[in-house]
Amino acid sequence: MIIDTGKQTNISNQMPKVAFTTEKGQETGVASQAPSLILWLFYVYIISSPFFGFSFANIAGRGLARVDWLVAGTILGVFFLGFIANRWPLRRSPMNGYVVLFVYTGLLSIINLFNSNTSSAQFVNFGTKAAQLLLAVAFFFVISSIPLGEKELKSSLRLWIFVALVISLYAIYQVFARVYGWPLASIELTNPSVATGGGEARVIDGFAQVSSFFREPSYLGAYLLGPIVISGVFLLKGSGHLLLSKSLLINWMILAILFLALLLTSSQGAYLSLLATVGSLYATDQIDRIGTTKLVMAFLLFLILCGVLLALFDIGFFGAIALRFKYLILNMMHPLETVEISSYRVRSECTRAALGVGMSHPFLGVGLNNMSFHTDICEYSLGWSQLVADQGLLGTAALILVFWSLLQGLVKLSKETRLTSFWSVISLALIFVLVSDIVNGIFTYNWVDLQRWFNLALANLVFIQAKSRLSVVEEKDISRIDISLPGGPRQA
Repeated sequence: MIIDTGKQTNISNQMPKVAFTTEKGQETGVASQAPSLILWLFYVYIISSPFFGFSFANIAGRGLARVDWLVAGTILGVFFLGFIANRWPLRRSPMNGYVVLFVYTGLLSIINLFNSNTSSAQFVNFGTKAAQLLLAVAFFFVISSIPLGEKELKSSLRLWIFVALVISLYAIYQVFARVYGWPLASIELTNPSVATGGGEARVIDGFAQVSSFFREPSYLGAYLLGPIVISGVFLLKGSGHLLLSKSLLINWMILAILFLALLLTSSQGAYLSLLATVGSLYATDQIDRIGTTKLVMAFLLFLILCGVLLALFDIGFFGAIALRFKYLILNMMHPLETVEISSYRVRSECTRAALGVGMSHPFLGVGLNNMSFHTDICEYSLGWSQLVADQGLLGTAALILVFWSLLQGLVKLSKETRLTSFWSVISLALIFVLVSDIVNGIFTYNWVDLQRWFNLALANLVFIQAKSRLSVVEEKDISRIDISLPGGPRQA
């Protein structure tokens, strides 16, 4: 069974009634609740998602039993059983077609492997990445189809923010643990597909970048962007109590801890992604620009205070940040003649190599996970440049359309006055989460990683559920004006 939320005609016959909540929290309409097993597995996935650096089984240097994949695979299996039993339908939305197109371009990129020079290793690499792509997209469709009510969605978002808070507190602990030799200064990663050891971190002018449970600081920064943006938008809209705590002080403390952990990554990619996202806040008239400016100024002051406090413990945070940005400029001006304090050189080299490989096969790329067979510079690249190499311009265009359609739908919902405050604000917040993903895709995660598709699925889920609530409102409006009189029905 597939339910279509994209069609506007006869909508009452196409989708089940769903509960929607008034400002006072009273449910109206007929509830369509998420199956409890799927809901709890969804919660488990949220908890497991930062721990993809850990694998229970490794074969030939590949982590085949990643924690997040195991949970995602379990969700897919359980949902499939409910689907074939006609109990849990898949939900359609206007952006689903673009997602399918994106998958097609990825699978069709195998065409470039059928030549006399192709090795078996290339097909193995392709198959590995194709399996990841299919898993990620199936995960997208299933998560999008979970009929989360407002209460369940709030619980999911709170859990995500809580997990991010725990991840952040450990990152803050790492700063002091590495300086003073405290235990658990790093955690041994067990997934060889990601990294081994305690994750990667440069020591710069006595300050060691933090990575928490991730392979490197930039991945920690990328993970924290979503919770930071969602928390920040709710607070800027004066709606923090709808999602976080009833205490405004606690809400700001949560945001401050998340922000501090991102700062301590010293990840220029995360910094630039957050800066671009904050800049985009000024482009909307739905968030007070004066309030945004006050928030920026408050966190600049917070940054200074944290730097001073760390200096009291002989931790040279400011010196490390200044040195990294100094060498970022020097690496850009003289890439072969300066010490690599920032990661600009290797990232820019890999990006150029990937774009060069992609342009040699512009339409469908060289095939998933096959970049390393076409250049000696890098085995793989990052986000958008890797996509150009793997799936060419067609795959890149398909993903751009996915983002465009989601952003377009969420913008309309965020301005919809018939929705309750929570649904309007979460729609608005997810716009900026997607913006941060678009920018951060230049620096980290590839587009087959589950974390990227989790954010996309969450945005699609909110779109579907909010549209369902609008359909209930429309039906109630029609029922109010359809007045039956002795002479027959009359519409006002």
